[in-house]
Amino acid sequence: QFHPQFTPNGKKLILKVDTRGYNPDELTVRLLDNNLLVQGKKRLYNSHNRHEQKQFSQSIRLPDGIDKFNVTSQVMEDGILVIDVP
Repeated sequence: QFHPQFTPNGKKLILKVDTRGYNPDELTVRLLDNNLLVQGKKRLYNSHNRHEQKQFSQSIRLPDGIDKFNVTSQVMEDGILVIDVP
């Protein structure tokens, strides 16, 4: 689930998503119009050599006036995905 907050000066929206259990290469962050979509997909193999999938998808509508070309994201050491939206 998204945990949005604005910086004190109100110039940047910071979104945090708990992605613990996923590697950065198992995550996708997309911006479609003003909708931000975060997806995670992980394949798990059990002892019988069968695989299962674990996945999630979250989206949030961003406010008008964002700088779409300078949105950045990174996974922190604690597994929290941080998305900066100027």
